[in-house]
Amino acid sequence: RKWVASSLRSAVQLHRMRSRVSALDDELKNLNDERARLEMEAAHIESQMWEERERLEKETAHIESQMREERQRLGAETKERLRLEAETRRIKIERNEERLRLDQETRQIEAEMRQLEKSPGVGAGRRADPGAQGRTATVRRLGSRLKVVSDRLKDVRQRQDETTKKLQAEVQQMRAEAQRVTSQSQGKMRRVAACIKGIKSFTGVGANRFTNEGAMQGFSGYDFDTITFGTIDENGNLLMYEKEDCLLGSGRVGAYRCTELTTGKQYALKVYFRYPPALSNSADRSIRNELLAYQERVGKHPRIVSFLRVIESQTAVFVLMDLLEGKDLKEFCREQTEGMGAGLPEAAARLLFG
Repeated sequence: RKWVASSLRSAVQLHRMRSRVSALDDELKNLNDERARLEMEAAHIESQMWEERERLEKETAHIESQMREERQRLGAETKERLRLEAETRRIKIERNEERLRLDQETRQIEAEMRQLEKSPGVGAGRRADPGAQGRTATVRRLGSRLKVVSDRLKDVRQRQDETTKKLQAEVQQMRAEAQRVTSQSQGKMRRVAACIKGIKSFTGVGANRFTNEGAMQGFSGYDFDTITFGTIDENGNLLMYEKEDCLLGSGRVGAYRCTELTTGKQYALKVYFRYPPALSNSADRSIRNELLAYQERVGKHPRIVSFLRVIESQTAVFVLMDLLEGKDLKEFCREQTEGMGAGLPEAAARLLFG
């Protein structure tokens, strides 16, 4: 009887264990199915993210290409406007010189006529003699010449006014077109910023190697001899710049002119390249020196150029500074010392270096 009871209990436990194992198998199968579904969903989401990123990169590249084309066209129009303004100034100078010459000639003719009228034998009632008749003919000839000169002067003034009005209208039209293109560029930049989801949407993003020392994480791209770089500031605004092939000065590295694409404002720029790796060690030392100067705000001194921001991309570090128009110090000193032989006077040098 005890054996039967023990066998019965064992059979019940075995049945329960089999039921439990079956339930666990079903649960494991469900978990495996759920895992496979989640993996497929994750792969699909990742694929969508890559497609979205590629689409944004293509759209950004297309917009940047359009902006470059518009800037080139705007640059050509600006050059044409400057040419027209220079032509206007030249024409004004020529017209003024012509007017002054004609005025001087008119005054000279009038003086000669007055002198001849005062000469004896010209007035009415006097006996005509060969000398008087000659002077009368000279007066008439000078009167005719004066009329011709007056007509020419009037024609010159009229043509000058017409040319000035025409050139002013063309310059005004080109300025309006430049403002329209600038407004379109700013609108495109705002649309680009609206499509961007953080700095990772760009290519050539920096690795935050110098973030703790004051640099901002940024990005950069290259197109032949043009470098486009930028960052996203603390307010979430997209800042993009384009380096121009215009060398402002040379030292350990060159200083170039660059333009902010949104506002068109120009800055001075130093570029430290960290690629290939052979350049990275010396470049890193120079970059840290620049960052130290940036953190210490040495640019707040009235005799030192201000540092605005330092942007780190994948292959380079960009140092933005205020742009000072005019000649560099070396050229200024060279011009001042030409013919002197002894350099700048102490008083003049104190103004520059004191």
